[in-house]
Amino acid sequence: MPGGGQVRVIKPWNLAAETLIYCAFGLGTLLVIFAVPEIFRAGMYFAYDVASNAKVNTLQWPGWALGFLSYALSAVIFTGIIRYVALGEGPFWIPRPRLTLNYLATAMLLMVVATIAYSTTPSWLFVKLYQYFVVEIDLYDERSIQLWGTVYSAIGFFISAVLVALTYPALGFTAIHTRINARQLLRWHKNNFWRILILAVLLMSVCFALRRAYWWTLDFFAPGLTSDLYYLEHENLRSMVVQIVNLPMDFLFDIVPAVAIGLLYRVLKANSVDE
Repeated sequence: MPGGGQVRVIKPWNLAAETLIYCAFGLGTLLVIFAVPEIFRAGMYFAYDVASNAKVNTLQWPGWALGFLSYALSAVIFTGIIRYVALGEGPFWIPRPRLTLNYLATAMLLMVVATIAYSTTPSWLFVKLYQYFVVEIDLYDERSIQLWGTVYSAIGFFISAVLVALTYPALGFTAIHTRINARQLLRWHKNNFWRILILAVLLMSVCFALRRAYWWTLDFFAPGLTSDLYYLEHENLRSMVVQIVNLPMDFLFDIVPAVAIGLLYRVLKANSVDE
Protein backbone atom coordinates (compact mmCIF):
# COMPACT_ATOMS: atom_id res chain seq x y z
CA MET A 1 0.00 0.00 0.00
CA PRO A 2 2.58 2.58 -0.91
CA GLY A 3 1.03 5.90 -1.48
CA GLY A 4 -0.35 8.91 0.22
CA GLY A 5 0.62 12.44 -0.63
CA GLN A 6 4.15 13.67 -0.31
CA VAL A 7 4.73 15.24 3.09
CA ARG A 8 6.96 18.30 3.02
CA VAL A 9 7.70 18.70 6.72
CA ILE A 10 9.00 15.94 9.00
CA LYS A 11 6.61 15.70 11.94
CA PRO A 12 7.91 12.92 14.20
CA TRP A 13 4.60 12.15 15.91
CA ASN A 14 2.72 12.00 12.62
CA LEU A 15 5.42 9.95 10.93
CA ALA A 16 5.57 7.50 13.84
CA ALA A 17 1.78 7.08 13.74
CA GLU A 18 1.87 6.67 9.95
CA THR A 19 4.54 4.00 10.34
CA LEU A 20 2.45 1.97 12.78
CA ILE A 21 -0.71 2.36 10.67
CA TYR A 22 1.23 1.34 7.57
CA CYS A 23 2.50 -1.78 9.37
CA ALA A 24 -1.00 -2.69 10.52
CA PHE A 25 -2.76 -2.27 7.16
CA GLY A 26 0.12 -3.58 5.06
CA LEU A 27 0.72 -6.61 7.27
CA GLY A 28 0.15 -9.18 4.55
CA THR A 29 2.55 -7.60 2.08
CA LEU A 30 5.18 -7.05 4.75
CA LEU A 31 4.90 -10.72 5.71
CA VAL A 32 5.60 -11.68 2.08
CA ILE A 33 8.85 -9.69 2.11
CA PHE A 34 9.77 -10.96 5.58
CA ALA A 35 8.92 -14.64 5.25
CA VAL A 36 11.67 -16.25 3.17
CA PRO A 37 14.67 -14.43 4.72
CA GLU A 38 13.29 -15.11 8.19
CA ILE A 39 12.74 -18.79 7.42
CA PHE A 40 16.40 -18.99 6.40
CA ARG A 41 17.48 -17.13 9.55
CA ALA A 42 15.43 -19.30 11.90
CA GLY A 43 16.65 -22.40 10.06
CA MET A 44 20.25 -21.21 10.33
CA TYR A 45 20.05 -20.77 14.10
CA PHE A 46 18.19 -24.05 14.48
CA ALA A 47 20.85 -25.89 12.47
CA TYR A 48 23.55 -24.22 14.54
CA ASP A 49 21.85 -25.37 17.76
CA VAL A 50 21.39 -28.90 16.40
CA ALA A 51 25.09 -29.04 15.51
CA SER A 52 25.99 -27.71 18.97
CA ASN A 53 23.72 -30.24 20.66
CA ALA A 54 25.35 -33.02 18.65
CA LYS A 55 28.80 -31.51 19.32
CA VAL A 56 29.64 -31.46 15.63
CA ASN A 57 32.74 -29.33 15.80
CA THR A 58 33.02 -28.94 12.05
CA LEU A 59 29.83 -26.86 12.10
CA GLN A 60 30.78 -24.59 14.98
CA TRP A 61 30.98 -21.24 13.24
CA PRO A 62 32.39 -18.28 15.12
CA GLY A 63 29.73 -16.01 16.62
CA TRP A 64 30.60 -13.08 14.38
CA ALA A 65 30.02 -15.16 11.24
CA LEU A 66 26.60 -16.25 12.47
CA GLY A 67 25.83 -12.65 13.37
CA PHE A 68 26.88 -11.39 9.95
CA LEU A 69 24.61 -13.90 8.23
CA SER A 70 21.76 -12.75 10.46
CA TYR A 71 22.39 -9.11 9.52
CA ALA A 72 22.62 -10.12 5.87
CA LEU A 73 19.16 -11.67 6.07
CA SER A 74 17.83 -8.62 7.93
CA ALA A 75 19.34 -6.52 5.13
CA VAL A 76 17.27 -8.43 2.57
CA ILE A 77 14.13 -7.67 4.59
CA PHE A 78 15.06 -4.01 5.12
CA THR A 79 15.92 -3.48 1.46
CA GLY A 80 12.71 -5.07 0.22
CA ILE A 81 10.48 -3.12 2.60
CA ILE A 82 12.27 0.23 2.13
CA ARG A 83 12.06 -0.06 -1.64
CA TYR A 84 8.42 -1.08 -1.44
CA VAL A 85 7.52 1.89 0.77
CA ALA A 86 9.75 4.53 -0.82
CA LEU A 87 9.59 3.48 -4.48
CA GLY A 88 6.40 1.44 -4.68
CA GLU A 89 8.43 -1.52 -5.90
CA GLY A 90 6.32 -4.65 -5.75
CA PRO A 91 6.94 -7.19 -2.98
CA PHE A 92 8.77 -10.39 -3.79
CA TRP A 93 9.20 -13.71 -2.02
CA ILE A 94 12.69 -14.52 -3.27
CA PRO A 95 15.52 -11.93 -2.95
CA ARG A 96 16.36 -10.39 -6.31
CA PRO A 97 19.92 -10.93 -7.64
CA ARG A 98 20.06 -7.41 -9.08
CA LEU A 99 19.86 -6.03 -5.52
CA THR A 100 22.84 -8.01 -4.24
CA LEU A 101 24.98 -4.88 -3.76
CA ASN A 102 22.12 -3.19 -1.92
CA TYR A 103 21.82 -6.19 0.40
CA LEU A 104 25.55 -6.23 1.10
CA ALA A 105 25.78 -2.49 1.73
CA THR A 106 22.77 -2.57 4.04
CA ALA A 107 24.14 -5.60 5.89
CA MET A 108 27.50 -3.94 6.44
CA LEU A 109 25.86 -0.79 7.76
CA LEU A 110 23.63 -2.79 10.12
CA MET A 111 26.62 -4.74 11.40
CA VAL A 112 28.74 -1.62 11.98
CA VAL A 113 25.94 0.09 13.91
CA ALA A 114 25.27 -3.05 15.96
CA THR A 115 28.97 -3.30 16.83
CA ILE A 116 29.05 0.33 17.96
CA ALA A 117 25.86 -0.16 19.97
CA TYR A 118 27.26 -3.27 21.65
CA SER A 119 30.40 -1.36 22.61
CA THR A 120 28.59 1.66 24.05
CA THR A 121 25.50 0.26 25.75
CA PRO A 122 24.90 -1.81 28.91
CA SER A 123 26.35 -5.00 27.47
CA TRP A 124 29.86 -3.62 27.90
CA LEU A 125 30.37 0.04 28.77
CA PHE A 126 27.79 0.20 31.56
CA VAL A 127 29.09 -2.96 33.16
CA LYS A 128 32.41 -1.13 33.54
CA LEU A 129 30.67 1.99 34.83
CA TYR A 130 28.67 -0.06 37.30
CA GLN A 131 31.82 -1.74 38.57
CA TYR A 132 33.39 1.70 39.00
CA PHE A 133 30.48 3.34 40.82
CA VAL A 134 29.30 0.32 42.80
CA VAL A 135 32.03 0.92 45.41
CA GLU A 136 30.29 4.21 46.23
CA ILE A 137 26.93 2.65 47.11
CA ASP A 138 25.66 0.16 49.61
CA LEU A 139 25.31 -3.22 47.93
CA TYR A 140 22.36 -3.95 50.18
CA ASP A 141 20.56 -0.71 49.32
CA GLU A 142 18.10 -1.94 46.69
CA ARG A 143 16.83 1.55 45.94
CA SER A 144 20.31 2.77 45.03
CA ILE A 145 20.97 -0.26 42.86
CA GLN A 146 17.62 0.17 41.09
CA LEU A 147 18.32 3.87 40.61
CA TRP A 148 21.71 3.21 39.01
CA GLY A 149 20.18 0.48 36.89
CA THR A 150 17.53 2.91 35.65
CA VAL A 151 20.13 5.58 34.90
CA TYR A 152 22.32 3.13 32.96
CA SER A 153 19.31 1.81 31.01
CA ALA A 154 18.16 5.34 30.16
CA ILE A 155 21.62 6.34 28.93
CA GLY A 156 21.91 3.14 26.93
CA PHE A 157 18.49 3.76 25.38
CA PHE A 158 19.46 7.31 24.43
CA ILE A 159 22.75 6.22 22.85
CA SER A 160 20.92 3.53 20.90
CA ALA A 161 18.32 6.08 19.75
CA VAL A 162 21.06 8.43 18.52
CA LEU A 163 22.67 5.59 16.55
CA VAL A 164 19.31 4.62 15.09
CA ALA A 165 18.56 8.22 14.11
CA LEU A 166 21.94 8.54 12.41
CA THR A 167 21.37 5.26 10.58
CA TYR A 168 17.82 5.76 9.27
CA PRO A 169 18.65 8.02 6.27
CA ALA A 170 21.83 6.06 5.49
CA LEU A 171 19.85 2.82 5.25
CA GLY A 172 17.56 4.55 2.80
CA PHE A 173 20.60 5.23 0.63
CA THR A 174 21.97 1.68 0.80
CA ALA A 175 18.58 0.12 0.09
CA ILE A 176 17.82 2.35 -2.88
CA HIS A 177 21.14 3.58 -4.28
CA THR A 178 23.72 1.17 -2.79
CA ARG A 179 26.16 4.02 -2.20
CA ILE A 180 25.69 6.80 0.33
CA ASN A 181 25.73 10.42 -0.80
CA ALA A 182 27.69 11.79 2.16
CA ARG A 183 27.10 15.44 1.32
CA GLN A 184 23.35 15.00 1.07
CA LEU A 185 23.28 12.80 4.15
CA LEU A 186 25.07 15.47 6.21
CA ARG A 187 22.65 18.09 4.94
CA TRP A 188 19.66 15.94 5.91
CA HIS A 189 21.02 15.43 9.41
CA LYS A 190 21.87 19.10 9.78
CA ASN A 191 18.30 20.10 8.96
CA ASN A 192 16.37 17.23 10.49
CA PHE A 193 18.45 15.31 13.04
CA TRP A 194 16.38 16.19 16.11
CA ARG A 195 13.15 15.33 14.32
CA ILE A 196 14.60 11.99 13.21
CA LEU A 197 15.85 11.35 16.76
CA ILE A 198 12.37 11.96 18.18
CA LEU A 199 10.97 9.57 15.57
CA ALA A 200 13.52 6.92 16.57
CA VAL A 201 12.72 7.37 20.28
CA LEU A 202 8.99 7.04 19.65
CA LEU A 203 9.28 3.90 17.53
CA MET A 204 11.86 2.26 19.77
CA SER A 205 9.63 2.92 22.79
CA VAL A 206 6.65 1.34 21.04
CA CYS A 207 8.67 -1.70 19.97
CA PHE A 208 10.14 -2.24 23.44
CA ALA A 209 6.70 -1.85 25.01
CA LEU A 210 5.21 -4.37 22.57
CA ARG A 211 8.09 -6.76 23.27
CA ARG A 212 7.44 -6.53 27.00
CA ALA A 213 3.71 -7.05 26.43
CA TYR A 214 4.42 -10.05 24.20
CA TRP A 215 6.55 -11.85 26.76
CA TRP A 216 4.15 -10.92 29.56
CA THR A 217 1.28 -12.39 27.51
CA LEU A 218 3.24 -15.58 26.89
CA ASP A 219 4.02 -15.91 30.58
CA PHE A 220 0.38 -15.24 31.47
CA PHE A 221 -1.17 -17.80 29.13
CA ALA A 222 1.70 -20.30 29.24
CA PRO A 223 3.36 -19.83 32.65
CA GLY A 224 6.95 -20.97 32.71
CA LEU A 225 7.12 -21.46 28.95
CA THR A 226 10.39 -19.63 28.44
CA SER A 227 12.05 -21.05 31.56
CA ASP A 228 10.68 -24.57 31.08
CA LEU A 229 12.23 -24.73 27.62
CA TYR A 230 15.63 -25.15 29.21
CA TYR A 231 14.45 -28.31 30.96
CA LEU A 232 13.16 -30.09 27.88
CA GLU A 233 14.97 -33.38 27.49
CA HIS A 234 14.91 -33.16 23.70
CA GLU A 235 17.38 -30.36 22.97
CA ASN A 236 16.49 -30.05 19.29
CA LEU A 237 12.80 -29.64 20.12
CA ARG A 238 13.74 -26.91 22.58
CA SER A 239 15.74 -25.13 19.89
CA MET A 240 12.84 -25.33 17.46
CA VAL A 241 10.38 -23.90 19.99
CA VAL A 242 12.78 -21.07 20.82
CA GLN A 243 12.96 -20.06 17.15
CA ILE A 244 9.17 -20.19 16.75
CA VAL A 245 8.55 -18.17 19.91
CA ASN A 246 10.96 -15.46 18.77
CA LEU A 247 9.47 -15.07 15.27
CA PRO A 248 6.93 -12.35 16.16
CA MET A 249 9.61 -10.19 17.76
CA ASP A 250 11.95 -10.69 14.81
CA PHE A 251 9.09 -9.52 12.60
CA LEU A 252 8.36 -6.48 14.78
CA PHE A 253 11.97 -5.29 15.01
CA ASP A 254 12.54 -5.71 11.27
CA ILE A 255 9.40 -4.25 9.72
CA VAL A 256 8.78 -1.22 11.95
CA PRO A 257 12.15 0.48 11.38
CA ALA A 258 12.18 -0.52 7.70
CA VAL A 259 8.76 1.03 7.09
CA ALA A 260 9.80 4.15 9.02
CA ILE A 261 12.95 4.47 6.89
CA GLY A 262 10.96 4.13 3.69
CA LEU A 263 8.48 6.83 4.74
CA LEU A 264 11.24 9.09 6.06
CA TYR A 265 13.27 8.69 2.88
CA ARG A 266 10.30 9.77 0.78
CA VAL A 267 9.99 12.95 2.82
CA LEU A 268 13.71 13.71 2.72
CA LYS A 269 13.89 13.18 -1.03
CA ALA A 270 10.81 15.36 -1.56
CA ASN A 271 12.56 18.16 0.32
CA SER A 272 15.95 17.66 -1.35
CA VAL A 273 17.18 20.44 -3.60
CA ASP A 274 19.57 18.03 -5.32
CA GLU A 275 16.93 15.92 -7.00
